[in-house]
Amino acid sequence: MSIMAMVQQAFYDDPNVLTISMHELSMGFFPMTGRPEEVGVGAGKGYSVNIPLPPLTDDVEFWRAFENIVVPIWLAYKPDLVFWDVGGDAHMGDPLADLMLTYDTYHRLSSTVQQLVHLGNKKLVVVGGGGYNPVATAKIWTIVLASLAGVALPPVLPAEWIELCQRYGFEVKRGGWTDKPRRMNDEHYPKVKRALDETIEKIKKLVFPTFGLE
Repeated sequence: MSIMAMVQQAFYDDPNVLTISMHELSMGFFPMTGRPEEVGVGAGKGYSVNIPLPPLTDDVEFWRAFENIVVPIWLAYKPDLVFWDVGGDAHMGDPLADLMLTYDTYHRLSSTVQQLVHLGNKKLVVVGGGGYNPVATAKIWTIVLASLAGVALPPVLPAEWIELCQRYGFEVKRGGWTDKPRRMNDEHYPKVKRALDETIEKIKKLVFPTFGLE
């Protein structure tokens, strides 16, 4: 069972813990949980929020889902403590997943999460999650940690770190902390947009009433 599935099951009937998961969901993708209809049971109904992302979801579509679902639920729920599992496998360079997020989205996510937490002057715990491209995952966690610590990253990656990666056979294609802007091909856009439209509407119908949202 994956970490995502275990967390969902652990709090599936508990209204005191709100879980929100943005993740890829595609044919054969383990463990095939995390659908919008999985909203919790009993007293916990409505407190399990799954936002499945179709393959090829890019920064623009990711943020559309985040701003339409995560932000309003967060503001309505007003959490006392936020536990953020930062998964590096949503990056476009990950070999197992098929999402297309760039480092820019992780930069923005870190800032956005901190802003949302500070609105209520609450506490934030951050841990590393999945990620199967060692270079990309290390950069993502460094980006998030530096943002949390208020540390400005150097303009380019340290030469000794690049050499260490190369020594172990890992290619470092760019020397900075950003990616080249990238958008999904036009042929895929209608299908991805339609899938996310359906997901957003389902969540609004199934979960929003729990928090007094329309």
